[in-house]
Amino acid sequence: PLTLDRAGDYYAKIFSSLISTLSAHPSALQLNFQYTFNSNYEEFEGLDGLVIIGKLTLDPYHPVIASIKYKVFVDYVSPDGLFDSVRTDFDDAVNLAISYFQKIGLYDIGFIGSYDHITKFAANERNTTLDPRHVAFENYCLKNHITPKDRIWITETFSSDNGYHLTNQVIRSGKLPQALLYASDELALGGYKALQEHKLEIGKDISVIGIDNLSFTNFLNPPLTTVSLNIPLIGTTAAHALLSQIEGRNYPLTIHPPIHLIVRSSCKIPNPF
Repeated sequence: PLTLDRAGDYYAKIFSSLISTLSAHPSALQLNFQYTFNSNYEEFEGLDGLVIIGKLTLDPYHPVIASIKYKVFVDYVSPDGLFDSVRTDFDDAVNLAISYFQKIGLYDIGFIGSYDHITKFAANERNTTLDPRHVAFENYCLKNHITPKDRIWITETFSSDNGYHLTNQVIRSGKLPQALLYASDELALGGYKALQEHKLEIGKDISVIGIDNLSFTNFLNPPLTTVSLNIPLIGTTAAHALLSQIEGRNYPLTIHPPIHLIVRSSCKIPNPF
């Protein structure tokens, strides 16, 4: 049997593509899937494989976990690098966005993001940490002698409401940069509302890039430039990682599925002259 922990709407596409890929494999008839929100280690007893989707930590040396032969973490770091981990390279995502801003002549760049909230398995607690997109942008600032606190604004969650309120704060502070990188498309969605309420024309007065490429981004006005994380491919890759373990691979891998920038009209058009 295989079990899978899943949290939040963000993971729906990952979950769907993972199950579709596993179900289409020739060995699918031999797989017995279980989908659970487990709360203790004992509920994992007797499993052959474990796929955990989401930001969760656990004890890799717990006897029950150690007894599970096939293990894959999806969208988070494998504990002590002992299991497969399939996750986005957010350093690359942030650098893609910054490089495009600079390509069109924008160097006054700000970042609006959120804290990460990591669940500790079987402990009924969540720890707040810096999100990797935040860390990547801070590193960019430090390398370029930019004071991070003047260009980074952080809220509690990646929601559109928080994106709206935080963008309003930035505008009212008088420190709005020429370009804004939002750590998620949801944050950017809220940011659009705040910017437009202040009569700022996105793509002309300010350039905006999001991260995710969620389905609504092409229907915003103007359509949002965004870093596509190829979300379904994360699930497909996780499925193949699991299957390759079943087929005999006995060493852990960390896999970063490819990402790419989708350019739309939320960024200003470069002057051809």
